[in-house]
Parts: sequence; C-alpha cells; structure tokens
Amino acid sequence: NAVVAGRTAASIVLLGDGHAKPPPTLPQVKARFTFESVGVSGDNVGIETITRSQPTTVFLRVANYGRNDRDLKVEMLADGRLADVLPVHLAGNSTTDLTWTGLVAGTQSVTAKLTPGDALAIDDAAYLVTGSPPARKVLLVTDENGFLQRALKLRPGIDLSVIKKADYRPGSSFDLYVFDGWAPPGKLPDPALVIAPVDGNGPVPLGAQLSPGLVLPIDPTDPITRDVVLKDVHVQTAARVTVPPGWRTSIAAVDDPLLLIHQGEPRIAELTFDIHHSDLPLRAAFPILVQNLLGYLLPGGFENQVYPTGRPVILATEPDAKALEVLEPSGRIVKLAPPFPAAPFTDTGRPGVYTVRQQLGAGSRVSQFVVQFEDPDLSRIAPVGAPIVAVVNNASGAPPRGTLELWPWFAVLALTLLAAEWVVFHRGP
Repeated sequence: NAVVAGRTAASIVLLGDGHAKPPPTLPQVKARFTFESVGVSGDNVGIETITRSQPTTVFLRVANYGRNDRDLKVEMLADGRLADVLPVHLAGNSTTDLTWTGLVAGTQSVTAKLTPGDALAIDDAAYLVTGSPPARKVLLVTDENGFLQRALKLRPGIDLSVIKKADYRPGSSFDLYVFDGWAPPGKLPDPALVIAPVDGNGPVPLGAQLSPGLVLPIDPTDPITRDVVLKDVHVQTAARVTVPPGWRTSIAAVDDPLLLIHQGEPRIAELTFDIHHSDLPLRAAFPILVQNLLGYLLPGGFENQVYPTGRPVILATEPDAKALEVLEPSGRIVKLAPPFPAAPFTDTGRPGVYTVRQQLGAGSRVSQFVVQFEDPDLSRIAPVGAPIVAVVNNASGAPPRGTLELWPWFAVLALTLLAAEWVVFHRGP
C-alpha cells in the first residue's frame, strides 16, 4: 500500500502458489489486485521424520503430497557412505513408515535420501546425528521436585545428581547447576538455572509475592521459547521483580516477568515463580522449555540437537575454549570466535549435518548438530487459490502497464473486416 499510495491508476500483481499462511486480520489492499498462480504440479515426496528408535534402528516417515502413487528408493548413508537401499511404495496423499536396522555401532551420522529426486529437493533428504558426545554433569539442588528431575533426564547424555539444600557444598564441579527454591550465598556457580530463590540470594533479587496475571504471548524468535506454547498456562503467584541491566525477559505475564535470562557470560536463567504454584509442569510446554534452557545454559548444549532451517543456533562453548568454528555441509568454514561469547550461528538455510570445532586449552572438541527441513505445509507444492484480501478505497483504475486488455481492439478489427466484406458482396463484380 505504501508503494501505490497517491497513484490513482495503480494496481498490485501477486505471483505465488497460494500457500502463504493467512495473517490474523484480513489484508486491506488499496489498489486493483490481481493474483497470478505459479506452479503446475503437486507431485512431491518428502521425508517427514527421522529418529533413532533403538541402538541399531532408524525410524523414517515418508510422505507423498501428490495425488499419484509413487515407487521410490531411500538410500541410507552412514558417515557419508552408502550402507543400504530401501524400496518404498507410496499411495497418493499418504505416508509410509520405514525401519532400517542396519545402524552399526560407532556411526556418527546417518543420511536418508529419496531417489529419484523431484521438484522440491529440500525435503528429499533427512539427517540424524548418532554419535554420543561425552556426558554432561548436572547438579539439581532441591528438597523435592519430581517434575523438574524428570524433565532434566529427558535429554540424552545428562548425568544428573540430585541433593538436598542441606547437603550442598560449594566448590563441587558440574557442567550446570540447578537451584530449586534456593540459591547459595556468595558467588553463584555458573552456568546456573535458579528457580524462585525465596531466601534473597538469587542473581536477581525477588520482591513480594503477587498474582502475575495472564501469561503473555512469547517472542517466536527467542530460542529459549522455541516450540513452547503457553496459552493454556496459568501462574498463581510469582515474585515481583525489576529487570536489571544485562538481563532480558524471555517469558512474562501482564504484571510481572516470569523468566529472566542473563545476556552473555555467565549463562544464568532465573524463574520468578515456584513451578508448583502453576500448571506449567502439567503442560507439554514444560519439558520443551527445560530442553531449550539446557541447550542455552549447558556448554555444548547444541550437540546432537536438531534445528529447523533458518533458525539461529546458540553455540555455548566450553569454559576454556580458545576458538570456535563451524563446518557447513557445503564444506565452507565459518569462524565464530574469538571474541567470546560467540555470536549465534545464523547460516542455517541448508539442511544437513554441521560440525562444530572448539580449540581448547588442551586439545580440541568436535561435535555436531543437524539442520532439518520439516514443514509439511511447504512440502505441499500444488498451486491453490488466490489469497483473500479486502480491496478498499481507490482500488479501481487502469490496469498496470503490460496488462492492457486487447480483446476490444480485435473486436473492432473483426467488425471492420465484416463490414468491408458486406460492401464488396453488395457491389458485385
């Protein structure tokens, strides 16, 4: 609308396949609107899911988004080498599950690739990191919190120790400290997740309890709240808090912040409410939120994780890291640090296995993560109808240059020819 503002004969031509997600409110177009459909075929097959179901077993789900039956092959590559070929028959508009039992111990990554390819190549392959990174030691200090304990254990490679407040001794070495309802006096060990420290020793001082009100929608670009749905979450009480410099609010209610994140180093997160005073632990959002926090707080929290295409990846390095670089699937090397902390890695437009190399004080650490395309809506490439818009105000006017209708001129020409023929006929020889 800004482009056509003030032009009485302006028009807008939209080129697309019609798969754009509609906005919350009906778009208003202040010009003549024309939609030109792009695409001629809806035939597309893609890999929707890949996961490791058993130590030697990989589970796949293959989807046919077109109307026609397809007979294809799935090439299974282990560490880049062809290991097996699985035939698959797919009826139109259906999914088929496959199980591959040929995974050999010691394999670091698996690629599943459809052949032959089709019009949309980005969903023809899926990737899985199968190598196990060294275990991470996590200390949970709590009097009793089964919800939190189970959520922490969901992450592979976590060596969880649980002790009570009275048994905590400073100086113990862990990769992550989780303090539930309490924080130790003095310098807080880091990285740390602190939950409702009512004793006043938390990294951000908490005030009196209040009713925080409705939980607000999250920022969809925040990696801490990725895939976290809070619309059905209610918090009964939370501590009043003022966000200090160097911190940001990741989750908030109408009257109070609920989750604070320290920006940069050290990596610390603080919840302002006891999770037992909410229904958050009963929602699917809770284990997802805990996994996202682990990914941010833990050194190497990105290892073996899967991220959607286009999503920035936060690479939390080892405490003694001297340099950090990422090897992309194309072979390109991106140097991210120094300086530290490293900026998020944003070049995630290409699916595949990404290798992270950290130069440490003694030796190096090599790990991997996956960028995956998993969007069934985008895999459905058959053209659909034009988007619905509301044409308002000065929406009439002359067509744009290049779209002038020619049929009236042809009609005049045809009428002229008929008139000439009639004159010749009546004049005779």
